[in-house]
Amino acid sequence: MFESKDIFISANVKRGHDFETLLNELKKKLLVEGNGRPVGIGQLINNIRNLLTGKDTYDANFSADRMVIYPIIVTHDAMFDAPDLNKLLQSFFSDELIKLRLEGTDISRIEPLVIMNIDYLIVAGHLFHFGRIRFEELLEAFHENCRWPKTLSISKEHQMQEFHNSNLSLQGYFPHFLGAKFDNRWESLVLMRHFFEKFEIDGRELFFKD
Repeated sequence: MFESKDIFISANVKRGHDFETLLNELKKKLLVEGNGRPVGIGQLINNIRNLLTGKDTYDANFSADRMVIYPIIVTHDAMFDAPDLNKLLQSFFSDELIKLRLEGTDISRIEPLVIMNIDYLIVAGHLFHFGRIRFEELLEAFHENCRWPKTLSISKEHQMQEFHNSNLSLQGYFPHFLGAKFDNRWESLVLMRHFFEKFEIDGRELFFKD
């Protein structure tokens, strides 16, 4: 489930270094506007509510008992790629999910919130198109990376490194995911595909098969 938000945080708020002011601005941009209208997370919650309660019936094949919902906010500005921000917005999302549960809605099949930069979605488009990775595979790997602590039987220094790694944005985690999967060859695939298409070379499967 996607919500696309082409929004900005004003320079004055960012330069002010006042956490409460920044927090309130994020809520106005990505939770509820000053006039009470839901935005971003608020819109996702409303759409989830409508799906799970049967109010939205545009998809006759949807079954709340077997579908998993991945809530995603697509952003268009690099400031939303900041480390820790995904976890902060996830805390807003979790609070709203609790309200949904108190209404009697089963939230067990709702995955954590993901903030995704549209540029990275475009960069990885060919990998999704050719079936090299599944979208849910990336999301699930990111959720696992966000989990902390992963183990208690390691040094304090290792735990701190794991903590920092768990706070990566999806954009920060993305190169690690693709590098581990494709041995850092994933960027060259874009260039290779361009050459194959430009010179009409038959045999793309040599580079694009698993």
